[in-house]
Order: sequence, then structure tokens, then C-alpha cells
Amino acid sequence: TIGGHDGMPPFHAGVSTVKGEKRALFSTNEEDETKSRKKSPKKKDRSGENSPPPAATMAISGTPGGQQEGSDGVGNDMERLDGMTEGQHVGKVLELLCGLGAAYKYLCQFRSQDALELFRELPPEQINTGWVQHQIGKAYFEMTDYQQAHCALQQMQKVEPHRIKGLDILSTTLWQLKKEVELSDLAQQVVDFDRMAPEAWFVVGNCFSLQKEHETAITFFRRAIQLNPSYTYAHTLCGHEYTSNEDFEKAISCYRDAIRVDCRHY
Repeated sequence: TIGGHDGMPPFHAGVSTVKGEKRALFSTNEEDETKSRKKSPKKKDRSGENSPPPAATMAISGTPGGQQEGSDGVGNDMERLDGMTEGQHVGKVLELLCGLGAAYKYLCQFRSQDALELFRELPPEQINTGWVQHQIGKAYFEMTDYQQAHCALQQMQKVEPHRIKGLDILSTTLWQLKKEVELSDLAQQVVDFDRMAPEAWFVVGNCFSLQKEHETAITFFRRAIQLNPSYTYAHTLCGHEYTSNEDFEKAISCYRDAIRVDCRHY
């Protein structure tokens, strides 16, 4: 349910997820779609032949008319998808989006284990994407399971080598694991890739923090904040560095800035 406030009725967006259990909510739409297709005859083109399959089917199958390519497993999947109605295709997409949304909602509520269970139920082709691996790594990070977080975030880098989002969490994970060489390599890599990304200077700040160079780390965290004043995590780690230097007044100021930007941050 996505709506349900300000006097509006709740809107059911695909599936209901309770403790990993999903229930499809599109049966009515699919039955209506099937009935409408039975009533309407097949359209023919000018040559008298049946018209080609819908664009959605062609896009999913990858070839015109749903022709099979590749291995037998892929061919069987294409054949199965070609047999689906347009309503079923829409239902599959909505079910996927609802599953992703439910998992992300749990993650935002710091219910990391519940979020991980839902992410694991995704199709393999969705799990092996940069965004999902980023969220999985973040969930493990929130659970202080830094080894698993490291593995997930490394997979994120593998499938999306130029992804900037998530590298701040990866750098903190490397900081926690005391992987100084790997953190230094990551800092050099991300600065070379995009010097204007706040995450780049955040990673550099973590690199100097691990080397106990707190003043230099503060400089780079401040640079990240300059590029993105709403960068909550940079405010927080800047406060940590001031705490390490026993400059508690400035540390409190940084923490207050972090809470001002995001009242749910901790």
C-alpha cells in the first residue's frame, strides 16, 4: 500500500509483502485483459498476415516476433515470456518494483535483516546490479557485518566500475577493516574518475583518517561538504575527526549540522 493518507484511499502497488511472503494483486487486471483479448479478433496488416507481437513482448524477448537466441535456457525463457499477455508483463514489472520498494523501505527503517531477505528474493539479473548490491552492502554495514558489506560493495564495483554512489560506505568499511592499501587505491581511483564528486573527497578523508592524520581528513571532509552541503555522512565523520582531536565544540557543531540536514541520521 503506497497511499492511504490525507483522505486518499490506499493504493495497492503490486504485491503485499509480509515476512518475505508475496501475494500477487493483479489477478483481476489479468483476467480482464484475457477476456478483452478473447473478444477482440486479431488485427491484420495490409498483407493480410497477423500483425507482429506488441512492442513490450518484442522488447523483452530481444528479437522481433519473439525468436529464440542463445542457450536453450534463454530460449525457453523467451518462449515463456512470449506466451504472456501484456497485462502479465505489466504485472511482472509492478511486482518487481514493489519488491524493490518494500526492501528499500525496510532498509530506511533500519530493519536490515528484513531488507536482506527481500533483496535475496529478487531475480538474479536484478540482484547483480550496482544499485541492489549497494543496498545489500549498506544493509550489512548497518548490521556491522563489515566483511559481508565489503563483499557486496566489491560486487557493486565489479558490475558498475564507474559508479560513485556507495563508495563512501565502501571506504568506511575499508576503514573499519583497517585495509589501508586498498583504501588508498580506492581514493586515488575515485579522485581520478571525478574530482567534482563529493564522494571522492569523502573517500580521501577516510584514507587520511585511517593514517591518523585528522587535520588533513577534516580538510577533505570539508571539501566534500562544500561540494554538497546536504551530505549528512560527511558532517558526521568530520565531527568524528574533531572528536579525535578533542575539539569537542566543533564536533558538536558538525553533529548538529548532520541532524539539521537529516533528523533521522545517527
